[in-house]
Amino acid sequence: MRYLLTCVVSTLLALLTTATHATEPLHDGLVFQGKSGIIYPVKCCWMELPSSEALTAIRRKELCSAIGGPVGNFRLQDGKLWLTELSRCSGTIPLSQVFSDLANPAHAIWVTGAFVGKLNWLCLGNDDRSIFELELSLQIERGVVVSISEYHRDKSKCPTQL
Repeated sequence: MRYLLTCVVSTLLALLTTATHATEPLHDGLVFQGKSGIIYPVKCCWMELPSSEALTAIRRKELCSAIGGPVGNFRLQDGKLWLTELSRCSGTIPLSQVFSDLANPAHAIWVTGAFVGKLNWLCLGNDDRSIFELELSLQIERGVVVSISEYHRDKSKCPTQL
């Protein structure tokens, strides 16, 4: 009986330990002033992409442990948001393969709302959250940036390594 109890407790501990390390979701990418990172809507989750039968088919066929794919890779330049390509677990997808009617890069006129950009990953904080050098607060209307606020951090915000 004691052996059985030990096996059950050991198995439960092993399951709990592995369950805490889930696959990171795919994130939309952002490049701004030579820095790269992620972008997401304040409301939640992923950037909107234009609808496309090819995109729907790719999403249905995608076999990946990370949720969220394919996602967009965007560039913020000259006050506009540009979609440059898509990413999925297995690599990048050219826009022409999914959106035959879009230019490359495509001015993201379908994007409107409040967004957060986090650029140049520095480290993991004490709470295991990523700390980025630059955080952007963006208000975008039809692919045009109408306001942007920047918050800068440096490595002094990173925990010291032992």
